[in-house]
Amino acid sequence: QSDFWIKYNALGCLGQIQHPEVVGVLIEDLNDTREEYGESIQRYAAEVLASRSAEATEPLIEVLKSRSIGVRYYAVKALGEIKDPRSIGPLIGLLADKGTISLKQPSIYSFPSTSTSYYVPPTTWDYLQQAKKPHLPLPQAIQREIYELGAQGMNEQISKVVEKMLNDNTIRNSVSQQARKALIHIGEPVVEPLIPLLKDKDPFVRYGAVSVLGKVTSFLSLMPLAEVLNSDSATEVRMAAALALAESRDQRAAGFLQDALATEKKKEVKEVIAKSLENMQSKSPTVMVGN
Repeated sequence: QSDFWIKYNALGCLGQIQHPEVVGVLIEDLNDTREEYGESIQRYAAEVLASRSAEATEPLIEVLKSRSIGVRYYAVKALGEIKDPRSIGPLIGLLADKGTISLKQPSIYSFPSTSTSYYVPPTTWDYLQQAKKPHLPLPQAIQREIYELGAQGMNEQISKVVEKMLNDNTIRNSVSQQARKALIHIGEPVVEPLIPLLKDKDPFVRYGAVSVLGKVTSFLSLMPLAEVLNSDSATEVRMAAALALAESRDQRAAGFLQDALATEKKKEVKEVIAKSLENMQSKSPTVMVGN
């Protein structure tokens, strides 16, 4: 494995070299899946590419077509750091990408990288995603799991999950989750392209679009999110819309939430709406000004 560390350290040097061929070399390194002590050539190549900014955008967009989940994941991660509006369309196209990768906990002896990584322990939802329910939000996945296993089977499953979590040092993330983060990093330019996705036929895509719009505050998204809250067929998407409206801290959003609370039939959605209103009331409301 000595060549691993040679290559790993060479990446740090390449990040300091301004030469047109460097980006091509780094793109090739995105396909290197070797790891040692939790360190990944792919991860570090993505971080160095992110530092190259605009010149790396087009090559990274092209890489998003890769059949490798890991390559797509790290290319998305780099594009999120670059924040180039040219990547908005391709990133939106990956909101439906359910491909999931496992990430090992970085070593405490890590070679200094261009950004700081924080280890997040795996959750029960990570294991449900990895098993049979990768396309379902947590509440629905757990309901399905209980239905299929029964009470005793669920207790046994929970015991296995807890035991595995205690002995696991990996985290799991999907390409779609990373695409959401990248779009949030880009900010307001993503709002208009995302709004049409609120009517997408795939609830997973709608859920992703709502999640991003909740973090990117814009007056343009208030009415579309209110419509989702009142009319979307998927329970989890309506819950996400309630949370997204609360993020805006706009007085109009509070009105939309109050109206929805009076008409919503599902108990779990009503609870989320009520909690969202409570959170809004604990903060100072603002009014967004738009054309």
